[in-house]
Amino acid sequence: MTIQSIKVLPGKTWLAVALLFSAFVLWGSPGTQQCPVSAAVAGDVIQASYCFRLDLTVENATGSDLANYPISFTIPAQGMINNGQMDARFWDIKPSQGGFGSEVNLLAQDCGCDSSKWWLTVPNLPDGESRTFRLYMGNGEQKRNQGIEFTGNEIVRHGYDALFDGTDNLKVDIDLELTETTLQTAALFDRWQFPNQGFKLDVADVSSILTLRAYANSSTCDIPWDSNWSNTNVLFSYRFAAAAGNDLFIDANGVNVVACDTDEPSITPAVGTFFDVGLGLDSAIIREVAVFDTGELVSRYGFDARYVSETTAVDPTYTGTIQDYGPNNLDLTYTFTRSQAGLTKTVASLALASDTAGAAYSDSLVEILGGTFLVDPFADNSENTNAFGYELFDAAINSIPAPRPMMWAIFLGSFGLFFAVVMFWFMRNVPLALFGAAMPLAWGSINGFLPIWWLILWVLLFVTAYGAQQWGESS
Repeated sequence: MTIQSIKVLPGKTWLAVALLFSAFVLWGSPGTQQCPVSAAVAGDVIQASYCFRLDLTVENATGSDLANYPISFTIPAQGMINNGQMDARFWDIKPSQGGFGSEVNLLAQDCGCDSSKWWLTVPNLPDGESRTFRLYMGNGEQKRNQGIEFTGNEIVRHGYDALFDGTDNLKVDIDLELTETTLQTAALFDRWQFPNQGFKLDVADVSSILTLRAYANSSTCDIPWDSNWSNTNVLFSYRFAAAAGNDLFIDANGVNVVACDTDEPSITPAVGTFFDVGLGLDSAIIREVAVFDTGELVSRYGFDARYVSETTAVDPTYTGTIQDYGPNNLDLTYTFTRSQAGLTKTVASLALASDTAGAAYSDSLVEILGGTFLVDPFADNSENTNAFGYELFDAAINSIPAPRPMMWAIFLGSFGLFFAVVMFWFMRNVPLALFGAAMPLAWGSINGFLPIWWLILWVLLFVTAYGAQQWGESS
């Protein structure tokens, strides 16, 4: 009976052994999503597309009603990222109140910290009452575009730098959502020195009409606020190019909406002044700002959670930095005056979004294995530093002056050769031995250490060997 079992094993049970090895490879890849995968409709518009939920509760004992008020929560973000429950860039979050579709604004920050300080804007919270907000996460289709909510108590700026002078051929883009169209006068951005030097773009009360007003020195260019621009993201562009005729322009979503002839030969540098964003602005969200001088990028701020971090927190004043995407490292600093006294805040434990929660398949399968595995065979994937055994391999590779993929191939190929010999010794089966040899290479490809085409070569070799064996047995 024992002899018969050994004889049958290679032909009858090698697939079960192969699946066992596959499970081992995936288990050793921490980038794998821990959400159950379902056949939910791809997208970010249905609750079933999200795996997890995190409930945030706040109770108001301030003595006054709150409206559109930012509240700070400390979130154990890094643990959720390490467990594959939340995207490392915080892009997969949908914050809501009173139902899945009632989205609220959230400024996530401090990506690399397990006590991240997030600002969630509460639409209304009467004194003595509490509200619970639900953050849905774990959906690779969601790509949220966060921004800073301005309530009139924020200062966001860069100190004086001549790179912001922009005397001619200047363009400044700002992605703005104005949530209320009540009259106010505030700067969307400015590099301005009173009374007539520099540039800025304001929302202004002009004869009781809410107006966009562009400045070039003492000259202005106005356009009344369009109701179609309210409660939606609009990319406004300020453009100045000295010329005969019109030289000062305001664009909305790439379309010119007003042009003015200022006769200004250039913009006079506002020497010694700051570059400010949203100074005095209320009831608005700014999601991106970019400055171009003579067609060259000076600075760009996207308010991505990876580039926004808190530095000090002494209630009611909170300060931090906003990193510049551009080439000049012109980082902004922020100062929020937002008292949190009288607010009791609770962060619940992470839970499944529903009993049938599951992650939707994205088009690129990015969220299935935590990288661009199986998407582009020739793409360079980032290395998963959380992978099992990474520290040991990384230390060895760093001590050898050779390309990292080559060293990974040598190390992992050595383990593969050992597995192949062991498998063949016990199974006397060439395809199964090749399958064992491929396990370390598969682990390396999934975790971004080897290009996927290495694994493709092994698959072709495996198929060829298996076909040759079957042909030989049938002959």
